[in-house]
Amino acid sequence: MEDTTNKFLSFAYTAGGAIGGLVVVALSLLYVYQDNLLYMPNPPGLPKTPEQNPSGCISPNEWSTGGEFCQSASCTPIPYEDVTITTDDGEHIHAWLLFRNPSAPTLIYFHGNAANMGFRLQNAAGMYGFSGYNVLMMDYRGYGKSTGKPSEKGLQLDGVAMLKYLKQHPRLSSSPIVVFGRSLGGALAIWLAYHHGPDISGVIVENTFMSIPTMVDKLMPWAVSIKWLILRIKWDSIGMIPTLTQPIMFISGDRDELVPSFHMKNLYEAAAKSAFRYMYSVFGGTHNDTWAKAGRKYYSVC
Repeated sequence: MEDTTNKFLSFAYTAGGAIGGLVVVALSLLYVYQDNLLYMPNPPGLPKTPEQNPSGCISPNEWSTGGEFCQSASCTPIPYEDVTITTDDGEHIHAWLLFRNPSAPTLIYFHGNAANMGFRLQNAAGMYGFSGYNVLMMDYRGYGKSTGKPSEKGLQLDGVAMLKYLKQHPRLSSSPIVVFGRSLGGALAIWLAYHHGPDISGVIVENTFMSIPTMVDKLMPWAVSIKWLILRIKWDSIGMIPTLTQPIMFISGDRDELVPSFHMKNLYEAAAKSAFRYMYSVFGGTHNDTWAKAGRKYYSVC
């Protein structure tokens, strides 16, 4: 009997050690490859670069200066520059500058997580045509035609490169700069306003999150107790926004299925030092279509 017990204990210790080893390996892989889990430059079934996109998502000149899709020869397309901007670490970021006039404010448009910037052209054209901005939109590193691989530090360098580009632009160096971001882009907008406050005149965020650790609570509840151990990615907007003094517009879809709306409410409440803050809640707005559900009013509040 004693021999049988000893064999069982030996097996149990061996099995336990093997399982423990597998858990360590799994956590290590999650730690190392979490960028691949978060960032989605090329979701299955969608084109990689804008020129492969469907009509209306290929180029800014498919859209009129009035913010409408060009459907006739009488259309006056948006004048734009197709540019490549080099970051401090040597990556080449593909961007479109939708030029209006030097006296208008310039919006740096940081898009959401998945796919290339062309899929945001309708919204960006509305910002240009209805809200009256110059618009600088870009593909993060690894997205579209931009080089590199996305990471938290990398995207921050991309944002800084956009800011430097505008500050050195011969026609827009004096244009007030507003940063806009949807979802992941909102985290980058808040980060840029936090680290480069004097250069940023205003902030607009739409359906963005408090931080990646708080998003883990929703998306990976099994990892809540160990997130402190495995998470390298922070995007700590809730930690930075209390110090921002710029005017901030919060646009929140009340049916956001990915980022619970309390994230936007908490960010709004935390922005106590903002010179002016406003929460615009869009009835029926989901994570990706809040701007469309809001209609023309969306552009009047931006």
